[in-house]
Amino acid sequence: AEALVSFSPFPVLVAGPECVAPEKMAQILFPTSLSKESTKTFSALVDWAKSQKAELTLYHLQDPLPPATLNAQVTELWEKQMKHDRDQAKRWQQEAELRGIHCRLQFETQVAEVGERILTAAKVAHADLIVMDHRYESAGPSLFNRQMRMVLAESRCPVLVVKKSRSGKKD
Repeated sequence: AEALVSFSPFPVLVAGPECVAPEKMAQILFPTSLSKESTKTFSALVDWAKSQKAELTLYHLQDPLPPATLNAQVTELWEKQMKHDRDQAKRWQQEAELRGIHCRLQFETQVAEVGERILTAAKVAHADLIVMDHRYESAGPSLFNRQMRMVLAESRCPVLVVKKSRSGKKD
């Protein structure tokens, strides 16, 4: 499955061993780093969600500022990044709402296993589908993202993996 996801020129829908097929794709979870690369995926996802009459949940996990950090400059940079991420998510939410899609924001700030938090977020959102970006690893499937592996193996709903190609363009 890893090679298929890593090298397929198309998005891949994965139904892992824990997957229960939904009757309808009414709730879609989009875990995202809010990167520029994810913008195209989100925009296409909004179009698809509209065609399915589905709702979206944008999920973002931010590492907290380590308690031992006493440096004011580091704290200020971290706070600026947090504000930037929240503002970006709100812009995406507004874009979805303007296009007729209800979009919830779910932010978490904690030290956590990303795969586990995505699975928990899917459960909380009653997700019928998880849509994830996958960045191409030049060394191939041997470096398949450990977090994605966990989500694909343990998700109770299908996972649509949208790959970013070697050239940096969305496939």
